[in-house]
Amino acid sequence: MIAKIHNSIPSIIFALLPVSLISGSLIINLNILIFIFFGILAIYKDELKINFSLANKCIFAFFLVMFVSTFYNQDFQFNEYTLKSIFLFRFLLIYIIFETLYKHQKINIRWFYIISSILGLIIAMDIFLHLFFDSNLFSIESDPYFGFNSLFGEEKVAGGDIFFTLPFTLVLFLKFFENNIKFNILETVLLYIFIAGIFISANKMS
Repeated sequence: MIAKIHNSIPSIIFALLPVSLISGSLIINLNILIFIFFGILAIYKDELKINFSLANKCIFAFFLVMFVSTFYNQDFQFNEYTLKSIFLFRFLLIYIIFETLYKHQKINIRWFYIISSILGLIIAMDIFLHLFFDSNLFSIESDPYFGFNSLFGEEKVAGGDIFFTLPFTLVLFLKFFENNIKFNILETVLLYIFIAGIFISANKMS
């Protein structure tokens, strides 16, 4: 039982990443650090082998070149820019940890797909409500002349967030609910809702 809970923690933390994206940079970075911590813990405890393939070495070289070039451009001084370049290595750690856990079937990505899909649907439906009824689920005001921002308030990124969740929604149905007519119809309906939400939001895609 304890081992099952231990293996579920990285899956839960990773699945909450889409939620943290709408909660601000502090929550995002906190989510990332917690995932890295429990991911490393799971790899160490289960003695999982990390893949040092050519592709991974190239990715590591890319991050290393970014740091060295930043360090050089800052006249070999440690400041906020070199610190930021070091902090970018957290994305490399996320990739290595996720790849290792996924390769050894220690992480369940289905939860990530489901939460991403639900979040994208909520934002899209919230945009529709604001468009037709001049109010939304969360009572967050936004100027319709500059786009409908849903949960993001004054940040015009709702369309980008829906666009981000769209591929995961498609993969969710294609991989986990294949050969099911009812789910195929639901997938088509969701696809139209997501695309419509992106265009209605009139927000930037990044």
